[in-house]
Order: sequence, then structure tokens, then C-alpha cells
Amino acid sequence: MNAPSELETARAPRPVLHVSELDGAVDALAAELSTLQGQLRELEGLADAKLDAIRRADARRLEQLALDEAVLLQHVLTDGNRRGALLARVAQQLPGADDERPTLRQIADRLAEPRRSRLRARSEALSELSRRLQRKNRLVGDVARNLQGHIRGVFADVASAAQETGVYGPGRSGPRSVSRSWIDAVG
Repeated sequence: MNAPSELETARAPRPVLHVSELDGAVDALAAELSTLQGQLRELEGLADAKLDAIRRADARRLEQLALDEAVLLQHVLTDGNRRGALLARVAQQLPGADDERPTLRQIADRLAEPRRSRLRARSEALSELSRRLQRKNRLVGDVARNLQGHIRGVFADVASAAQETGVYGPGRSGPRSVSRSWIDAVG
């Protein structure tokens, strides 16, 4: 018996692994969800950095963080269209696909193991990460609003009319007070 030559081996058909369309769609969806998870972690880091910038009164850093956040949010929204299409593709391949827009959890519940566990774990991780991000962004907003209110109060005090000691006018006409405004003096 002769062993096949290298040329014969190279020409021989290789086995092809067929992955069902559902498996491929679930894999693609899981990859997109993993990307989303990374993006949400980046947004969470930006929220922490914004709090730090507010604490340090670093306006330039805060502006840069806002620009970075806007770019990242644009990516999240753009990628959201692809995630939505993949979610719909997976949902259409499942039995009982009556819901117009099923949630990730509903889709995961219709899948067989190990796909079910995989998507459930992703869904739970994304939910927790989203809750943390919401809390941090709410805190950043509250701190910014409180700071803005404080600054408005300071400006209101500075801009209010200052009363000076009353003096008697000509002809002994009783005390009169002169009011001056700090804002008028500086601009």
C-alpha cells in the first residue's frame, strides 16, 4: 500500500463543518453583546472620570470626557442597529416567534442549552452594568446640578445690591442709602 503523496493530500477535499444558521446568528449576537458590554464598561469609566474632573474643578478634562462620551455613544447607537438585526434574525428562527420585538431574555429562554445559558449570562451582565452606569450618570448629573445651583447662588449674592451706611442728605432730609452692585462695577 502506497502512502498518498503531498500533492494528493493537498488536493483531497477537506471536511467542511456546517454550522446551523441559528448557531451562527447566536454566535454573532453573543459577539455583539460582548462588544456592547465593553462599550458600557468604557462609559462607566468615563462617568467615574467625570466625577473626578468635577471634584478637581477640571473644566478642560470634563469637556474632553464629554466629547469622548459622545463618540462612544455614537458607536453604541450605530452598533445597536446591527444588534437589533441579529436579535430579530435569531428570533425569526425560533419556534413561537409571535412577538414583534422580543427581548434578549425572551429569546434566550426559547433556546436550547448551552445557547440559553450563554445569552442569559450576557443579558444579566449587561443589565447589571446598565444599572451601575445609570446610577453613576445620575450621580454625575446630581453633582453638576448642585454645583450649578451653588454657583448661581454665589452670583446672585454678588450681583445683589449692597447697602451702604445711610447718610443725611442736604437740608437734613433724613437718611438715605446708596446701593451699588458688584456686577455693575465689573461688567
